[in-house]
Amino acid sequence: MPNHLSIHIFRKKYIVNSLTALFFVLVTIVQPAYAEKKKETHSRKTPENQCMTMFENGCINWSEGLITATGRAGPDEDGGPISPESIPGAAKADAIRNLVTIFKTVKIGKKTVREKLAFDDAVMAGIEKTASDASVARQYYTSDTAMVIKLKAPIRGGFLQLVLPDEIREIPRVKQIEKDTEGGKIKKAVEHTGLVIDARALDFEPVLNPAVFSEKGDQIYGSLFISREYAVQFGVAKYLCTMEEALEDRRTGPNPIVLKGLRKGQENRNVLIIKNADAQKVEKAAERHTFLKKCAVIIVLGEKSCCRSAGSCRSVPQEPQAEAP
Repeated sequence: MPNHLSIHIFRKKYIVNSLTALFFVLVTIVQPAYAEKKKETHSRKTPENQCMTMFENGCINWSEGLITATGRAGPDEDGGPISPESIPGAAKADAIRNLVTIFKTVKIGKKTVREKLAFDDAVMAGIEKTASDASVARQYYTSDTAMVIKLKAPIRGGFLQLVLPDEIREIPRVKQIEKDTEGGKIKKAVEHTGLVIDARALDFEPVLNPAVFSEKGDQIYGSLFISREYAVQFGVAKYLCTMEEALEDRRTGPNPIVLKGLRKGQENRNVLIIKNADAQKVEKAAERHTFLKKCAVIIVLGEKSCCRSAGSCRSVPQEPQAEAP
């Protein structure tokens, strides 16, 4: 008959071995999941690494396609005392005014929306409606009982439909013809899925309708190739801050053509110039009409347009809210 000491030792060893086995099982399950989560977090864009134009009361986030604006109202404002129940409405109204101002500051080519479309009542009314429909991103009270409200509204969608140039029209479906044959059979070429342009060295300023030309003046990407349906839904191009992000982005697919910007246009600030040899690479891609029509284009910008640290964003003065005469 075993003594009590032997039974105690056996139980202790059994418990230790069971806990050790359980530990290794947990490590096997949890570690890959943690590594995957860490990888996902690392690859996600952060607010400090996005293409943004900053204003006194808001910003344009070109990477996310959003405009944000902040409004403030308190019990003792310049216009006179405000009742507590009126403060939230006044703060939101202030944010809407600031949002409208930033919308009008967005550039279409050489001019801002205000400069190009100030006398188009339908466009101005549409912009005000877009700002009024903006969602609340954040709201809070300050120590002096004032309320601050931050609104956000998309650039894509209704706003682009209002302001994109008329020459960007619907393009019908293009049937792709494969010409290369080998032994009487069609030889399937490597299919490109988008266009990525490295403009980090050019200090290119984001605009709604960027265009790409060759050195000899041929349009490689622009209104001739863009279908309005896709431009309104996704934007003419997406702006990112790193080549790594651009090559991983689904917009340009798994096999984009990657080119380097040579210089900016001298007169048109929305134009990027590329080498003639690079332009030929795009022109030789039989599927270019398909991905250019769908605006599968990414432009990688330099440090002045990318917030890689606090205070590093491109900053511009906010235009006054008064309408042009």
